[in-house]
Amino acid sequence: MQFDTIKLNKANGIADKTPFSRLMCETLALDKPDRLLDIGCGSGVVGLYCLLNGSKFVHFNDVLPAAIDLTLGNITQYQIERSRYQLIIAPFQNFNFNLHTVDAIAFNPPQLPTDLVDIEQFQEKSERIFRDGGATGRSLIDLYVNWLAENMPKHSKAYLGMSSMLMIDDLIEQAAKLGLSTLKKHHKIVPLRKIFNTAVINMSAMERKKREITEDSGDFYKKIYGLQFSHN
Repeated sequence: MQFDTIKLNKANGIADKTPFSRLMCETLALDKPDRLLDIGCGSGVVGLYCLLNGSKFVHFNDVLPAAIDLTLGNITQYQIERSRYQLIIAPFQNFNFNLHTVDAIAFNPPQLPTDLVDIEQFQEKSERIFRDGGATGRSLIDLYVNWLAENMPKHSKAYLGMSSMLMIDDLIEQAAKLGLSTLKKHHKIVPLRKIFNTAVINMSAMERKKREITEDSGDFYKKIYGLQFSHN
């Protein structure tokens, strides 16, 4: 089933179809995982896409009970067999790879850099949780990569949706020091949200280059990447 044809129930402050979820689905389609851990599942769209396109099993994980409830409703409407999925309300670090076999891990984490954009402009608490990436935008990303280096099974691959605003090459260098190989598996050029305009206008040309920001007819653009991690 194509990404565009998947129908989802929605809830305020919980991501459903976004440029990042589309990117992650397209990235995973290149490898077609058998058993997936979908971290920060939100509406469940990434794991649901995989189940509808041949994956045998998906662990849907989120810290928000409302997200897990939404995911369950979206799975149920497609009559997915209960034996093909698990719902987990917990921090992703609690996942036990000794009890569950996965060949792929996917995460589109909150990554709004709050040193560039005021997070308080988002009124819904759940939306602030969904977006807040800490000062640099990489608080959860760094936690995820460190966790992968220490816990990911040798045979598995992990995927991360990440904005070029957070300086991809710096993360790749960090991952290498931890013993992880990183592949820029897939990327797209997307419009930069206008809430970033003031910060971008004040950036030097060098900083814009590091963040892969381009300008066309007064509008700013960035790249979003589907990164793939594996053990060296």
